[in-house]
Amino acid sequence: MPLPEGLNTRDAMSVETAGLTAMLSINRLEAAELTPDAGAVLVTGAADGVGSIAAALLGRLGYEVAVLLGRPQHADALRALGATSIADRNEFLA
Repeated sequence: MPLPEGLNTRDAMSVETAGLTAMLSINRLEAAELTPDAGAVLVTGAADGVGSIAAALLGRLGYEVAVLLGRPQHADALRALGATSIADRNEFLA
C-alpha cells in the first residue's frame, strides 16, 4: 500500500493500527446485532487514537455517538468527528 502523502511511516502505522482496532470493535458490536436505531453507543477514551477513530466511524455509519471524556479541551474536535453527546468522566464517576 502506498504511503499517504503528508504522513511519515510511523504516523501512517499508528493511524492504521488504531483504525483496524476501531473497525474490529464495531464489527463485533454489529455481529452482536447492534444497529444504529438501538440508541447511543458510548465510546470511552475518545480523545485517543482508537476511541476517536471509533467515534468517527460510528458517526459515519449512522450511529448516535456518546463519548465519556476526561479532557474537555477535546470536546469540539470530537463533535466534529461525529460525537452527538459528551459526558465529563469525572462527573460520571462521581
